[in-house]
Amino acid sequence: TAKANMSGSPFFVDGGANAATYNTQVCYDGLNEKVMPAGYATCSSEPPPPQFMYMRPVYVVTALAVTRTGARRMVQMEVAEQPPMITNAAVDSQDHVSLSGQLTVNGYDACSCECTTKKVSGQNVTTCVDRPGKICDKSKWAIYSSETVDSPSASENIVAGQDPPIAQNQPWFYDIPGMVETFGSNPASVNVTGPPYNYTCVGSPPNCGTQPDQKFGTPPSPFPPVDPDNPIGAVNQVTYVPGDLKLTNAATGAGILVVDGDLEINGGLEFYGLILVKGVVAFTGGGANPTNIVGAVLAGQQSLDNTVLGGSAVINYDLCALKQKQTPQPPAILAYREVRY
Repeated sequence: TAKANMSGSPFFVDGGANAATYNTQVCYDGLNEKVMPAGYATCSSEPPPPQFMYMRPVYVVTALAVTRTGARRMVQMEVAEQPPMITNAAVDSQDHVSLSGQLTVNGYDACSCECTTKKVSGQNVTTCVDRPGKICDKSKWAIYSSETVDSPSASENIVAGQDPPIAQNQPWFYDIPGMVETFGSNPASVNVTGPPYNYTCVGSPPNCGTQPDQKFGTPPSPFPPVDPDNPIGAVNQVTYVPGDLKLTNAATGAGILVVDGDLEINGGLEFYGLILVKGVVAFTGGGANPTNIVGAVLAGQQSLDNTVLGGSAVINYDLCALKQKQTPQPPAILAYREVRY
């Protein structure tokens, strides 16, 4: 049954002080149970209200066992599907964002928008229209930060449906450490300290070294996909890295790349999905191997460095890439208890 706020009385998701929420449906945001906020039609509302998280309903599963002697036991679980991790920008950063190089960050949703860029009087001008059968989503930013963002130079093409395309000094509502911990403890995630990667991560905080030619799942072919609803050949994988990481020599992947530390990308990258970094992310270099990300980047905070977007990086927001089923997995078990019968 769908969980209501008072179903576990005298324990309430919101503390129980507000009687108006007693029969309100309970939702799961990927980390915590919450009484369904105002603005949601259901826990599965897509899209959710602006700057709110995607959520899924919480269900109470009850099982009763009766033995041949008449003895009885009843147990309950609270379970929910893991909601998709949808960001509100092509790059979300909890830290200051430095811009450099031949950089493109596009916040128009590639899942619903077709964009072309032309030079007009020496300046890049990007025009985005509806994909056939869809309405172009122009609600995202190119860069969203809780701190400041460098002003773009003439060589940097930062575009979005929002005006301006960069949102800085904004409220921060992502629990990145919690997200990273959730993926790190999920048995469906591939931990790079095991096969086939066998990284050695040492030190405090851990450092997983410099890794060339890495493959974290398989990006679609062609890349980016011609039809965003049908990314041919994509093999998604949730990859967990338990420390700082530097990638070189054109890494590839699809799904979710989770780095429990800082991430530096030098020498190119092709990735389809979400890159989630507990610390800061730095895109440097590029050369003959461009950095192309279709999906989004979600970066946290580190005391000494900033998030650096540079080199020849091209980052395109894509809702289809973020909503791809990353790996088949059962619902998350949120609570377990025996009930007196």
